Amino acid sequence: MNTREKTAKLLSCATATDLQSREASRRVIEAIVPTILEHLEEPVEVDADPQVTELGFSVWLFAEHRSPHVWSGVLSGLLREEGGLNVGLVQFFFDARTQSRVRAEGGDYVTHVLRGDGQELRWKRVGWEPDVYGEWDDVPFPLEE
Repeated sequence: MNTREKTAKLLSCATATDLQSREASRRVIEAIVPTILEHLEEPVEVDADPQVTELGFSVWLFAEHRSPHVWSGVLSGLLREEGGLNVGLVQFFFDARTQSRVRAEGGDYVTHVLRGDGQELRWKRVGWEPDVYGEWDDVPFPLEE
């Protein structure tokens, strides 16, 4: 079984036990990140401190390349009642020169979802989504460390 197949199997049958600690969640995140690199066709930096709850995890991602646009995003995994994880990525874009948020007509961020059947994984770019509740209004420009 190759790495992609192992990741697909893990995501299709993940349980709360698989995410019970930051270390366990990091292993799941580390399994997902290569699929994101392939989907976005660019390298990303992963925040070292994922947020973990009994429902799943979230972790910030950042673009390694910073021109002409910069982006940051949140990778999240939410446990399904029947087992497995719903995985998604929300990307926030910024103009590298002005550090202002880039929004498209009708959208504030770009959503991606990871689909799998236990054997194969596919990312799908859903597109620009409006921030209906204003929960992402204060996402700051991602400063280099």
